[in-house]
Amino acid sequence: MKTIIKVAAVIFNGKNKILLIKEKYAKENSFKWNLVKGTYDNASETIVECIQREIKEEVGLDVRNIELRKIFHYGGAGEPKILFVFSTQSVGEDVEIPSKSEQSARNENIESGQWFDLKEINNIKKEDFIASYIYLSLKDIGKKTDTVEITRI
Repeated sequence: MKTIIKVAAVIFNGKNKILLIKEKYAKENSFKWNLVKGTYDNASETIVECIQREIKEEVGLDVRNIELRKIFHYGGAGEPKILFVFSTQSVGEDVEIPSKSEQSARNENIESGQWFDLKEINNIKKEDFIASYIYLSLKDIGKKTDTVEITRI
């Protein structure tokens, strides 16, 4: 049995807004809100380097102040997944979504990126997020904590 390791980022800008991407949700053939995320599949990089690379590839941003905030365990029998969710600070605010051909080569389908303040985030319906762990990752994100929350979903 192979465990799949995923990483995701709650990216803050200098105005305390959070970046969400609008990504294709194949199950419903629609676009939903998501965090920048990816799969840890290169043993020569750390999970922190992995999330930095994913952010650069998916939205063209450099980041700093990377902190582990949440860990989710999920997936079916025989294919467990662990998701590490980081909070981070963007260097700049200009989101650059890659071309459709670049995205296709990485099996991605991102329509756009948008910055939201915490109130706007709280007004997004749970079903408008691509997965429940995205909603849960953003719940209480504005509160500072010294502990990492671990959740099974």
